[in-house]
Amino acid sequence: MTAIQLADVYTYSALVHSDSIRLLQLQPSNNSGATLVGQLSEVHLADKPEFEALSYAWGLDESEPSFLTLDNSSFSISESLAAALHIFRLTDKPRNLWIDAISINQKDNNERSSQVAQMAAIYKTATMVLVWLGESTAGTEAALQFLRDVATNDHGLDLSAGSAGPGWFQFSGRTLKGSHEEVMQIVESTAKPRLDDIFERAWFTRLWIIQEIALAKSAALFCGRESIEWELFAISLCVLKAAMNTTRVGIAWLSSFEKAWHVVDVKASLRVALHTFYMSPYNELANFMDMVKGQKCKDNRDRIYALLGLGLYHLSNDIKSSNGMGSKIIPDYSKSTAEVYTHVARHYVLQGDLFILHHAGLWRRLSPPGGCKVQEYVPEVPLPSPDYHPSWVPDFNNAESFKRIPWFSDDFSAGFSMRPAGVALDQHSIKRIHVAGKIIDTIERRIAIPGLARSSNMFQAVCDLVESCLGAHLELTPWRPTTELDFPLTLMADGVARSLKYGTHTEGRIPVADVVEMYQLFNKHCRGKDGEVRLKVAELSAKADSVSSQEIYEVLTEEGRKAFGFYDALCDVFEQCQFMISAGGGIGLILMLAELGDAVFVVPGLATPYLLRGVKGSDADFVVIGPCYVRGIMDGEMASSTSEWETVSLV
Repeated sequence: MTAIQLADVYTYSALVHSDSIRLLQLQPSNNSGATLVGQLSEVHLADKPEFEALSYAWGLDESEPSFLTLDNSSFSISESLAAALHIFRLTDKPRNLWIDAISINQKDNNERSSQVAQMAAIYKTATMVLVWLGESTAGTEAALQFLRDVATNDHGLDLSAGSAGPGWFQFSGRTLKGSHEEVMQIVESTAKPRLDDIFERAWFTRLWIIQEIALAKSAALFCGRESIEWELFAISLCVLKAAMNTTRVGIAWLSSFEKAWHVVDVKASLRVALHTFYMSPYNELANFMDMVKGQKCKDNRDRIYALLGLGLYHLSNDIKSSNGMGSKIIPDYSKSTAEVYTHVARHYVLQGDLFILHHAGLWRRLSPPGGCKVQEYVPEVPLPSPDYHPSWVPDFNNAESFKRIPWFSDDFSAGFSMRPAGVALDQHSIKRIHVAGKIIDTIERRIAIPGLARSSNMFQAVCDLVESCLGAHLELTPWRPTTELDFPLTLMADGVARSLKYGTHTEGRIPVADVVEMYQLFNKHCRGKDGEVRLKVAELSAKADSVSSQEIYEVLTEEGRKAFGFYDALCDVFEQCQFMISAGGGIGLILMLAELGDAVFVVPGLATPYLLRGVKGSDADFVVIGPCYVRGIMDGEMASSTSEWETVSLV
């Protein structure tokens, strides 16, 4: 019977109980090409029914749908799902399966919300999770057999106890036992099997699989009829990763390997994360969001909903506001993406956590000047609804939200030593919060090189930029007695700018004396007409169209390398930032999106000040542009000079 011959298209009946799920009973067949036939039945999870759950990349675009005969009606499914069901169909008895695309009425937002809320329990209850990677190819069998063989000897990694074993904690730096030659054999052996046939499968890029595989009692990966147990697969990848750590040589198909390894690593990292103490409740979510930012989901709301079942304490707990209303995050597909993300941000605000601002701000969403018009985004009051995304709410679907600022450091404490001044939710609009702090200054001058990374002569552009910044600094603040100290420390953000990658300092603050020395050497060897770095750059550039930083570094003396390290740091900082001078004579670093007149706002309890911009039609409403660095206040110096707070509204 074909789908066209069926009289009716399948229509769901509403679930009788809110804690029930539907299981597909897939009917057996000896004919692999026979029509797929099944029935849906409602069961209680509390009754511990026997079933297997399917995990697959069902969001793929497919032009031609396939069909399942469901309770004598036609049910449209994707070609990929149909292929999986043909493989998983038994020959002698029915098979009970839970499949989100079939078991959930995807067109009913209320049911979809309540069922997604149960997905953690579903995958925990399932006897096995069947991972469908797709159809097999000519290289599948050999690739899976190679991984099985690799997993039979973990070479001292102590992974025999499975994913709960000690070898799964802090794995990234582990190495293999044995001689260099023995380990190199493992690396070299990856060249023959087509491992990319496995690692390039779309399943590894999905966000939902993190929960599905993390909660599974047991799991197996299927390529057509070929399969491998998850534990063997994970161990094989750990051995290959450790082999690379040992030899410092990449395996064949390395870029493909990293996609699959990321899933294995995230599952192991989750075990560590759930036993980690976080100074900020939001840090728990932020750290995990950063880990999975490359994973894909079809619905942007699932950036949050796909993580609810993982046991992240501060995300899943229920916080009560002063009026008794709870903030527990429950899947609700009737809400827009902006409303879901705003609800999550308010959830952390209720916990007294404003660290959300670090991943918020318009700079995370909009391009630098020339690529956008901020004024077109800044709202007017009353606020639009429901799709307006407040500036204080992170865009969890944007990987840029977790991009590291080159000068940011957890070592800063601009507002740490201040008495917490408080934050409150607005009683009339979910888009607004009220934050107590202090506006201490405004931006008067800014100097930048838009598109620095695309400059045809980056070396000269950076030297000219430093000249312009220094000139403006001396012009507008001639009374400052510490130019020789303040200026280079501002360029390097008190010595925390990540960058001196060709020097000895890569983490933490660089000593003040070292920063000053490197600045002086930069002036001598980079800005100076006969400077060593300047001459070497010109010499190498005359021989080739493109010269790498590593090539330049290798031909420099020790002094030249220090000067070049400072230059390299400037490239890193000013690709994203501008030099600024404030109305009060302060100097610092601001993001490319900042404009003249933006206010510098110090928030008690936060590491850095933030730039705010006023909203038309309101004296108290501001949008958040992003964090900034201001020389002289980053270590809590404002604490003794600030006695009164003012409350601003962020929208």
